[in-house]
Amino acid sequence: MSKRLCKLVGSDILEDDLKSYIKLVNKLAYVCKKCGRVANNEENLCKPKKLKVKVDKKKLKGEPENEKEKVKEKVKEVKEE
Repeated sequence: MSKRLCKLVGSDILEDDLKSYIKLVNKLAYVCKKCGRVANNEENLCKPKKLKVKVDKKKLKGEPENEKEKVKEKVKEVKEE
């Protein structure tokens, strides 16, 4: 069985063995510059390019993006009263 996603999709793997296909694409580390598919490993793509992922630490903590500004405004309001 070929491991390049372009050929796998054409071979009915999505219908016959979906679990195996999902294992190849569930981490999305590379994108193919030719067809736009994504995969965990570069060897599964025709023309792979590594994806760069930016992580917003505030969103990971569950804080709203403008939490600091909101707190500053509330402190300012309390001081003014």
